[in-house]
Amino acid sequence: ILILPDDLKLILNQLILHLNIHIQ
Repeated sequence: ILILPDDLKLILNQLILHLNIHIQ
């Protein structure tokens, strides 16, 4: 399990949201 800084978590969340929107 990777421990990520909050900034990275936020960025990853944004990327995932973006991907989810594009997939639909």
